[in-house]
Formats: sequence, structure tokens, C-alpha cells
Amino acid sequence: GPRSKNTSSKVLSYLLDEHLAGKAPEESICTWFGMTLTRRHFSCFLPNRWFTDEVVNCYLRLVQERYAGCWCPNSFFWPALESHGPNAVLRWARRAAVDWTSLKAVLVPLHLFQNHWALCVVDLRAHGLYYYDSLSYKPVSSLVPSMQGFLCASGLPG
Repeated sequence: GPRSKNTSSKVLSYLLDEHLAGKAPEESICTWFGMTLTRRHFSCFLPNRWFTDEVVNCYLRLVQERYAGCWCPNSFFWPALESHGPNAVLRWARRAAVDWTSLKAVLVPLHLFQNHWALCVVDLRAHGLYYYDSLSYKPVSSLVPSMQGFLCASGLPG
């Protein structure tokens, strides 16, 4: 029969413990997209741990590589957009060589309260902005106007 969530969690914990316990935390495990991930990075998958920005950024790069038409700026995009406005982050999009004509979605990681991650998804086909938060927190009040400002400055429908 299907495994319960609890059993899957125990299996994952066991496997991670086997590969992490008593081993050098800074030992390199792999390099993806130019980012070296260590045992310390993978330890964030253990229960009651926080995800690091490196792990979030690496995962979003994997999503971006796998799904054509999806752009995933890194975890520094949101604080830069919120603090410095759209022109500051448009340079990042230019450096990333974003193909605006074939773009279907933008996935923006939001690091909130310095200890919680949420995700903003801009669906360019449906002209929708979606906010995902595992703790059901309300989005910060600046999210919609900041993202609309970015979309306007980039020439995308907002």
C-alpha cells in the first residue's frame, strides 16, 4: 500500500542522517549551475531546519532549466526590487539573457522575516500573480505594486 507521510519523512531523515552525521559539514557533495553544495546545505532537509538561500537558488535554477519559458531570479531579486525599484533588477534579467518574448512565468523566491520562504508566481499567460506560503501568511503589502512596477518596466503585461 502507499506509504504514509510520516514513513516517508522517517526514511528521508534516516538517509540524510546516514550521509550527514559525523561527516565534515563543509565537504562538497555536488556542483550544480556553478554552485557548490556541501553537507551543510543538504542538512536543511532534516526536520526542523531552515532552507538556505543557496539551496533555494539551486532548486529554482533546476526548475528554470527544466521548464522552457520560466525565469527564476535568485533570492536577492525580491529585496533588491523592494529596496531599489525595477531598474535595479532589470539589469539582472538582461545579464540572465531572459527571452521576454517566450516567457510564460516568473517564479520569485521571497525570504520573509529572515526565517521563512514563500513564492510569488507571475503567470504571464493568464495575467495572474499568485502567492504561495506553507504557513498561510498574507503577502507583504509591497508585493503587488513592486511586481507590477517590474513588469511595467520590463515591458511585460502587468
